[in-house]
Amino acid sequence: MRRLRSKIALGAIVACVAMIGYEHPASPQPAGGAHLIKLGAAISNTGNLAAEGKLTTDGYDFAVEWINAHGGVRVVGQTYTFAPIRYYDDESKPAQSAALIEKLVSEDRIGLILGPYSSDNTIAAAAVSSKYGAVLMADEGVAKSIWTSGNKNVVGPVIYDYQYMYPVVDALLAARTGVKTVVMMHADDSFSVGVAEGAVAYLKEKGIRVLGDFQYPAATTDVSSVLAQIKALHADALLSSGHVQDAILITRQAKQNAIDFKAMAFTVAPPTPDYVKALGKDAEDVIGPAPWLPQENFPDPYWGSTQKFVAAFKAKYGFVPDYHVGNAVIGMELFAQAIARANSVDPARVGAAFLNVTYDSVGGPIHFDNNWHEDNQHGAAIQLQGGVPVPVWPAQYVKHLRYPMPSWAQR
Repeated sequence: MRRLRSKIALGAIVACVAMIGYEHPASPQPAGGAHLIKLGAAISNTGNLAAEGKLTTDGYDFAVEWINAHGGVRVVGQTYTFAPIRYYDDESKPAQSAALIEKLVSEDRIGLILGPYSSDNTIAAAAVSSKYGAVLMADEGVAKSIWTSGNKNVVGPVIYDYQYMYPVVDALLAARTGVKTVVMMHADDSFSVGVAEGAVAYLKEKGIRVLGDFQYPAATTDVSSVLAQIKALHADALLSSGHVQDAILITRQAKQNAIDFKAMAFTVAPPTPDYVKALGKDAEDVIGPAPWLPQENFPDPYWGSTQKFVAAFKAKYGFVPDYHVGNAVIGMELFAQAIARANSVDPARVGAAFLNVTYDSVGGPIHFDNNWHEDNQHGAAIQLQGGVPVPVWPAQYVKHLRYPMPSWAQR
């Protein structure tokens, strides 16, 4: 195919739990006769990742509302529903994300955590959630290091960062575009660096020359000096790994400086409504990886099918969900299924319910390995055509790829 620092030690939490019996910080609390499951999240409501954070919370909230309205979750023979998600703003900062996850677990007594947006924030959050024995649904963070650092109960229904650009490269090759040279740009955050490293290695493996790999500061407001160096290289294609605001900036400044490519591809931005809204016709023909496609159609336990989910979401929010929304919804429905399978909201039992098991979702069947990470992801790619993301990979969609993209003067 997203704070206040507590000084309560893990031992103190365990002692508190023992004093009140079997109740865990994540245990559902009866409220007005209803049994509620508490969830929490540290999300980027402000800062340079706010656009992606908003898409993530749209997905979480929609899934909670839908699951609650369609039977909730059965636990120990009773119907439970999800309480409104306890959100805190991590301001797009990893340190803030870590502090807020600690607050959610130790102060708010929530042991089932929905992931923040971005790999850097997820890396920070995972270290804390793992320390305290909470379950973190890492549906918006993809750095491989999240799952190779000894973290426990960090659930990853995602493709790894280094694989992100593979579908774009595969589409360009399968369409026989004749791309021979590529230049890479990337921000200096963990996600963007991981994507760039994987893309450069994959391009070389496929026989495409990489003329340069340029890094810029995350959240920068000017990349004109980098683009000036790139312009002199006359590469066929530009591949860039960053976030929505980065892609908007690079596209605008490429046009301002009359830097033409036969293909341009960005991570994160092309499938999002904000990229097209900001750029209009200048977004045309831009390509991007899309870990989840709204055009696919899989059986689903809550909506019936992917297409029924897409229709329901569009009816409520007014736009077709992109992969940030899709990933968030998948994370929520996976939580619901794991709670039902565990027949418990105890984090240890819910975490165990993800190991070596397959769950259905709006993204298709998801099988987890023995390290809480999905082991059957393949990825996809889209191209903006008429302002709409059109699938161009997997292989059955490659016939839709348009190449080369017109020069800025021809638009």
